[in-house]
Parts: sequence; structure tokens; C-alpha cells
Amino acid sequence: MQLQENKLPNKKLLKVRHFTDGGFYREAQHIVQSIQFTELHSLKEQTEYFYRLARLAHKTEEFSVAKIYYEETSNYQKKTHGTSPQMPRFNWVTFIAIKKI
Repeated sequence: MQLQENKLPNKKLLKVRHFTDGGFYREAQHIVQSIQFTELHSLKEQTEYFYRLARLAHKTEEFSVAKIYYEETSNYQKKTHGTSPQMPRFNWVTFIAIKKI
């Protein structure tokens, strides 16, 4: 979809995604800390930023932090009226089933 729109994905967010999915959490944390919110030029990128923070916190079992970022993701999704193909619509039931908070 991004290629159809002639837009490449944000390189840093893409790296965070791949490192997190691959279990390289320290590397993902290093890159996510280097992202300046002002360099995220669209609501879609800003939404994905919070989602990536949430996923990283979730994977590292920082569940209270993950919950905050998942809530922020949900708030931004409401602003964008959609989802990124790389960022599924967040489902609280799934999160609660994974780990009771």
C-alpha cells in the first residue's frame, strides 16, 4: 500500500519492527530512543510509533508501560480513521488474554 502511494516506510520504525519481531529488544530500544517525534510527518507514522513502543514494552514484559502506549495507539488510530497494514488494529481483548494487568 505504501508503495502504491509512492511513500516508503519510515526506516527507523521499520528497523524497530524487525528488531522487536526478531527478539532483538536492546537494538529496538536503541533505535526507538533515537526517533524524534517531530521527524514523524504523518498521523500514520505517529500512530505506528506508539504501536512500536507498545509492542516493544509488551515483548519485554513491561505490561503497565505497554498498556499506556497501546492506549495512545488507539487514540491515534481514531484520528487516522484506519490502520497501517504493518500495524493491526489493536484489540484489548487480545492483550488482556495474553497478560492480565
